[in-house]
Amino acid sequence: MKVYRPQHVLEKYFENFRERSAFIKIQSADYGVVRLGLLNPTLSLLAEGKSLREIAQAEGKSPKTIRNRFSISEQLGLVQRAKEQFFLTELGNSITETKSTFAGSSLNENQTELLSRFVTENPFYSSITYTILSFVETVFTLSKSNYPVSSNNAKEFFVKSVGKESTWKTPKSRETATYIFSNYACELQLLTKVNNDFYITPKGIQSILLLQLNRSIKLIEQRE
Repeated sequence: MKVYRPQHVLEKYFENFRERSAFIKIQSADYGVVRLGLLNPTLSLLAEGKSLREIAQAEGKSPKTIRNRFSISEQLGLVQRAKEQFFLTELGNSITETKSTFAGSSLNENQTELLSRFVTENPFYSSITYTILSFVETVFTLSKSNYPVSSNNAKEFFVKSVGKESTWKTPKSRETATYIFSNYACELQLLTKVNNDFYITPKGIQSILLLQLNRSIKLIEQRE
């Protein structure tokens, strides 16, 4: 006699669904770049034709640090990689063309608009775009209970929502990841942080609506 186990059927169903749903398998990761504005000097030097090693020397940073900045830039659609060389994309060129108005290692208004639009319109482009929006969605979700949303509450929910409980295990790793991605969201003006609390901006609300719409479209596509 066969024993019917509904939990087994549902587990198999979800496993098959997950395999066909690319966005569910996106793995969040941080590269130690605490602010997007730090990409400015690196991309400016790349626009001048300098190599990774030359950029590292010019900035007084390790090659690993510059490579991490390139990894972030690649996931934001700013650079492309060909073997061990990096090149600016059309978006990357647009970002660096505003270098005359750079405020050190901070994003200016034009850069913020370009990057926030790219992230909002391409939520599943990379782990970085998706994780930035996941943090915004964390604040949006928790705001239903308490608003503004405290950093501590956001941290715990965020780590769970991106499936990183088993890899961001230590308090320090969770704190670092929360710090980095909340910084990105604030730099793109999707969130604002006052003291230790997060507020979602009108632009942040729009980004979540588009994220949920795109997620629904992806789910419908997987059922066809």
